[in-house]
Amino acid sequence: MPERKSNSLETNEFAWSSSKRFWISWIIAFHLFCVALAPLAAVDPRPVLAVDMQRALRPYSESLYLLHGYRFFAPEPGPSHIVRYQIALPSGELLDGQFPDRDEFWPRLIYHRWFMLSETVFQHVSATLGEEELGQWQQQVESEIEALQQTDPRAAGRLSAELKRELQDHERALAIRNDLVINIGKTLLQRYGGEKIEMRLVTRVIPPPQDIAMGLRLDNDRYLPAELSYNLGTVYANTNDLESLAPEGENAAESSLKAGQGRGDNTP
Repeated sequence: MPERKSNSLETNEFAWSSSKRFWISWIIAFHLFCVALAPLAAVDPRPVLAVDMQRALRPYSESLYLLHGYRFFAPEPGPSHIVRYQIALPSGELLDGQFPDRDEFWPRLIYHRWFMLSETVFQHVSATLGEEELGQWQQQVESEIEALQQTDPRAAGRLSAELKRELQDHERALAIRNDLVINIGKTLLQRYGGEKIEMRLVTRVIPPPQDIAMGLRLDNDRYLPAELSYNLGTVYANTNDLESLAPEGENAAESSLKAGQGRGDNTP
């Protein structure tokens, strides 16, 4: 009786050993874990454990662009954010604009990209403190460390190390925020041929249902309160610096959180 030929898929050429299957499965599981961890640690409310684990895995997540704060828009979407700008043209004229803008950016996919860009600006701005707030917070933590030195030196050491990490994270977040604002400014200046651009982040709060039933529009000033706006700075076409930052003590994180932080598809 002739010997039956084995299927090529059953040969050693294609078969994986048990150890190889184990490590491949572990790598896939690790990657899926990082995908799920990124949104958990991105937006408040976020577990402290998720934030600590994301900090340790940040190099891997950043290298594969996994740091996305995906959130469902329902049932309680938060306020949306608009970047308003004024561009000084070589002719001396001033060009006012904003993004996202439904009249300028279409089709919907392009509009939504600009919408998510404004939300990204807000996320980076809300992750940083003004110099005054940062100084007050650092002074408070240092006072706690000094008090712990007398009673629990080990706890004081842990708190001191945590303070150092937090300051490093804040410095890094500030550099990312400034780079983002500068690049947006440069892009808009190139788009419109401007010499200088001043930008401001504006928070649009969600109107109550009864206001919509009364016929009030989303561009009503009551939904764009001045106290919830933040000066992003001024960018020049011939330099790479960011000037005219928000006044001392002004912080978009503190003001916007009063209205409820979130990433909802509230079409500006």
